[in-house]
Amino acid sequence: MPICQNCQKKLTYLQTLKMLFRSRCPNCSKKQYLSAAFRKKSASYTVFPVAIIPMVVIFDFTIPFAAFLIFITLFIVIGTYPFYIEFSNEQEPLW
Repeated sequence: MPICQNCQKKLTYLQTLKMLFRSRCPNCSKKQYLSAAFRKKSASYTVFPVAIIPMVVIFDFTIPFAAFLIFITLFIVIGTYPFYIEFSNEQEPLW
């Protein structure tokens, strides 16, 4: 789980999910930003749901089954997202 870079408190799963939308630490109320390293890593998370599309064509899945696979993949990606988040005190350049 991520740690607030300001107050050094470990955030819970629900606090982390809330911070994705309001980006303030619930403990110290200081603004936190997603680190550049995490933003680079998180770009690879989008590959998993998109990778199912060629599988649909290759293995001739039905549309409902393909939609189910995409839904399950998105659920897993979004569910595990808070475990890998890293914060920083300032906005870091991506490059």
